[in-house]
Amino acid sequence: MSQNIDIKALSNLAKISLDETESLAVQEKLFDIKKIIDEVANLELDSIEPLYNPLDREQVLRPDEVTEKDQSSELQKNAPETIDGYYVVPQVVD
Repeated sequence: MSQNIDIKALSNLAKISLDETESLAVQEKLFDIKKIIDEVANLELDSIEPLYNPLDREQVLRPDEVTEKDQSSELQKNAPETIDGYYVVPQVVD
């Protein structure tokens, strides 16, 4: 990340408006975040084994079984419109 972050473009993408003071504060925070990311990226981790589980035992998982009945038709009664079990929603992307 370069030192020149286009905060105006970022705020436009985020659909938020920022005045000059807020823009400077956001830019400072982004630089601080970038510093932390750089520090983590430069850590020497070759000698450290990956941690798959924070506990010293195998995680017990429940069986992957359906435990509830299918309620989709009952829930879709509240929807304004459905077709073949799918909710119909207005198009939001051209």
